[in-house]
This record gives sequence, structure tokens and C-alpha cells, in this order.
Amino acid sequence: RKGMKSELIELISAAASNIGEVEVVKIISEAPLNADPLLLEALDKLVPVEGSAAPSEQLVEQVKSLRQKRVSLKVGESKRTEESGIEYIIPILSGFGRDGFVLLLPQILRSERVVVEGAFRRITSPFKNPLLKPTELLILLHNFDCSKSEVPMKKLTDA
Repeated sequence: RKGMKSELIELISAAASNIGEVEVVKIISEAPLNADPLLLEALDKLVPVEGSAAPSEQLVEQVKSLRQKRVSLKVGESKRTEESGIEYIIPILSGFGRDGFVLLLPQILRSERVVVEGAFRRITSPFKNPLLKPTELLILLHNFDCSKSEVPMKKLTDA
């Protein structure tokens, strides 16, 4: 099972180099709902942390569309909230810019710890021009107003 998963990720990488990341996202967006873990790994592989540039505008738009589609498919399964599907956009956070990240921060902070850690890793990556330096992120979190965004203080302190 683990070997098959790694092979699929390698195939996705090969497809991205042949047909482009945007086309791969279009294809994987058709995966069944129970394939979300694989889909999320594929997105993570398409936009490596060590990359030298932010994701293209087309890739950002395609992933936003994928997020919207996946969330709408899950409406019957659970209560739909605005942060539903935030995990899909973590790999492309640098494509939102600093202001976009600040707007998404409440949704990120209300998410599971692994999502928060992934987001912070993406935006402070030392391998490229980071969206935020770790000290800037710390200042942003320190000045964050939980009362305006309905983020529990516990979630903020855990971040």
C-alpha cells in the first residue's frame, strides 16, 4: 500500500513535468472523496517547499477551484464551515501574498495542528524568498485579535 502511494506521487510529478501542474490539478480534482489524503499529498508534491518561486496565478486559481469543488461535495457529510477545505490551499499559500495570508490566518488557526504547522512551514521556508520571516510571523500572531475572528485563544497559543 505504501509503495503504491509513493509510485502514484511519482507519476503525478512526472505528469506535472509533461502536461503542467494546472492540468494535473484538474485531473486529480476528479478523485473520489475518500482519496483526499492522496490528493493532498499530490498537491504538496506539485508545489515543493524548496521551490524557487511562488506558484503561478493559474495554479492558485485551479487549486482554489478544487477546494470549492471538494467542499461542496462534502456538504452532505458534515457541517460546512468557511475553513472547510483550508488544507487544500496550504501548498499554494505563497501565491496569496502577505495580505492574502493574513486574511486566511483565522481559518488556518481554527484548523487542525498539522494544517497550522504545514501553513507556517510553507510561508517561512528558508529555501526560497519566504512570505514571512519567522519573526514576522511571531509578531503577527502576537498582535492577532482572537475576539474579532472567533479563533479560540487555545488555538492561537498552540500555534
